[in-house]
Amino acid sequence: MEAAQDASVADRPLRIFRLRPDALDRADEAASLGTRRTGSKLFLISAALAFVGFAAFSIDCVLAQWFVHGHEPKYLHRLATMSEVFGRGEFVLLVVLFMWQLDRARRWAVPSVAAIALCSGLTADILKLLIVRARPYSFDFIGSVWSTFGQWFPLASAGSAGQSFPSAHTATAVGLVVALMWLYPAARSIFCLLPMLVAYQRIESGAHFLSDVLCGAAVGCFMAAICLKANWLEQRSAENFYARLRLLIPGRRTA
Repeated sequence: MEAAQDASVADRPLRIFRLRPDALDRADEAASLGTRRTGSKLFLISAALAFVGFAAFSIDCVLAQWFVHGHEPKYLHRLATMSEVFGRGEFVLLVVLFMWQLDRARRWAVPSVAAIALCSGLTADILKLLIVRARPYSFDFIGSVWSTFGQWFPLASAGSAGQSFPSAHTATAVGLVVALMWLYPAARSIFCLLPMLVAYQRIESGAHFLSDVLCGAAVGCFMAAICLKANWLEQRSAENFYARLRLLIPGRRTA
């Protein structure tokens, strides 16, 4: 009797081991479904932000003039000045560096977080090359809001003063925050503040109109949605991608 019980106990880890791959597959399917659903929601949020952004054309000049003339409270000016860094690529790299050092369990997500944020900002930068829009600090506010726009496809000829639409800082911040919110849902309320502060700073400094930052946020949500749909923030998919990538490195295939 005791021998039979010992055999049953000895066999138990083997049974558990046989069940584990199926459980992992179910967990992976659930995670993948969750990322796809979140991606779909982000597409809707992106569309809503773009719609509100185009509606904001009606108040762009009025709001921009108010800020350009320095009517905002001084303490908000100091806060905005400190917040600009949150939309920069250097801040993205600092965040992923902290992730790498402090959260070893999520090291697999570090390249994906950096890629989502930087691709969001890069997409906004590419859109800037398609149409000229004067920044508030370089606009004379003579004429309607449509006077802020210039020719199509200027590429880089307009210079920074003609690259107001959309805000790449805001797009970068939104892409970064969406990725962080997915990985660290308990801190969502804190993360949400970052793109809001960046958007405010871009308007307050005269670098962008309200519609620019709203459309920049739409770009960030859109790019994050694409990346979530592609399972960039799903652990097994990311690890499989890195494994295939390592096979392409010379010497790895035979190692």
